[in-house]
Amino acid sequence: MTVKGEMQLQSVGIKRNKPKKKVKAKEVISFDLKKVLSIISRYNIVHDSIILDSNKLNRRFYGFIDSNSRTIYINKGLDDKTRIQTIIHELVHAIKHEYGIKDNEKETEKDEEEIYKDLFRNTAY
Repeated sequence: MTVKGEMQLQSVGIKRNKPKKKVKAKEVISFDLKKVLSIISRYNIVHDSIILDSNKLNRRFYGFIDSNSRTIYINKGLDDKTRIQTIIHELVHAIKHEYGIKDNEKETEKDEEEIYKDLFRNTAY
C-alpha cells in the first residue's frame, strides 16, 4: 500500500529551528503524510496517567509528551472527546519536534482544533 498526501498545519508565527527563518503569520506548512505517519508510529501512548503540575500553578494538564523517550501520557478520567483532542494535540507537538519546528501551546492548540474539526466534521464527537 502506498501512502500519498500531505498534512497541513496553519499556525501563527511558527519558527523553524533549521533553517532559522520566521514563517509569516497564517502561512500553511505542508508535511509529507508518509513521514508524519512514521513519526507517529514511533511514539507510545500511555493512557490513564496522573500528570502533576511540577510548577505548582494548579493548572490542569490533559496530556504530556516526553520527546526523549517518545512517550505521550494522557491524563486519567478524560471523556472520549477530550482524550482524542489531547492525543491529537500531543501528536502535533511530536510532529513539530521531529520536523525541527519550535512551537508554543497557543499555536499547537490552533493546529489541534483544525485537525480535530477536519477528522470529525460529520460525526458526533
